Amino acid sequence: MPRGLATASTKPRAARPGPNRRRWPRAAPGKATIGEQIAPFESAVELLCTIPGVQRRTAEVIVAEIGVDMSVFPSAKELAS
Repeated sequence: MPRGLATASTKPRAARPGPNRRRWPRAAPGKATIGEQIAPFESAVELLCTIPGVQRRTAEVIVAEIGVDMSVFPSAKELAS
């Protein structure tokens, strides 16, 4: 058999449907939700949403990963790297 061809035993398996599927964990009682944590940065999220293609969740991730204080980056190149 030529190399690179999959046999029946090497084919990837399909995800199992039903209760065995992995689900996102739910917020534990007493823990702050994303909405509660991002609330102080709402103006930054709204401003980021004005960029074409950036929706709310993306804006929240940007704020969470980079923050809102751009003075920690000496230049735009530093931020982008």
